[in-house]
Amino acid sequence: MPEAEKYEYNQRIDPLSVQVVFNDSDLELWQVPRSSYRELLISFAELITKIKPKGAIGQFLYDNIVRIYNWRNDLSRSIGETYILGDQPLVTLTALQASFHPTPSSSTYVTRPAPIVNDNGSYDENPTGRSIRVYTHTDVRLTFQDLFEKLDVFANT
Repeated sequence: MPEAEKYEYNQRIDPLSVQVVFNDSDLELWQVPRSSYRELLISFAELITKIKPKGAIGQFLYDNIVRIYNWRNDLSRSIGETYILGDQPLVTLTALQASFHPTPSSSTYVTRPAPIVNDNGSYDENPTGRSIRVYTHTDVRLTFQDLFEKLDVFANT
């Protein structure tokens, strides 16, 4: 099994911002760790049957995912027969909330004290840190079914 990278994706982009958000702010924080993103795998068979034939938007999504897939394979970094659909957990946690209670009720989280983020990107426990949500599971069924149905709606209008 390949080693996990040292940093989360967004932490690599702007490590100082991560430190400000975790260490210095009092913002309400919902952390969606790499493990939650990795739940949102779609197979290439699903891309072919549930995305590609769904109008111009479906074709656009399919073409771009295949382009990324081919680029990675050209670099000898095979990604197998699945693809992680980017920021889908954020859609689920914000747009697909329960109508009776404005919270992402079908995805699960734990509440923890915010850790301290060090200059090297590592985390130190901070028992006195403000409480943050750390999502442990994304509702994959809701996420993908909503995507497939919306593609159908737009393809048929």
